[in-house]
Amino acid sequence: MFDLNTTQALTLGAALPLGLLLFGYLRPTPRLTQISPTQERVLILGSTSGVGRTLAHQYAKRGARICLVGRRESMLQEAAEECRKLCESDRVLCVRGDCASVEDMAKVRDAVIKGM
Repeated sequence: MFDLNTTQALTLGAALPLGLLLFGYLRPTPRLTQISPTQERVLILGSTSGVGRTLAHQYAKRGARICLVGRRESMLQEAAEECRKLCESDRVLCVRGDCASVEDMAKVRDAVIKGM
């Protein structure tokens, strides 16, 4: 297969620790400060079903302020009520909107700025 001579083996042996050193130096640093769950503000798009609804429940349990966004008003209200039961009711904001609509996203932005 591969026939390494002594020089090549020494070069490879020196390159590996250097590569590991560079990897340790260049990797991203961990977050220095933690945000407490009660200080979190979370915008969840598609929060009326599936993963979005599950995320909304998890963040509500943690006590985060959450803004639920979805297209279907009735399901949005249901999800909001479920979240309000899991945390303080004033920590849940819901806005009906479609992510594909610029006007709806502007409405979401304004509601978040005003309500959170």
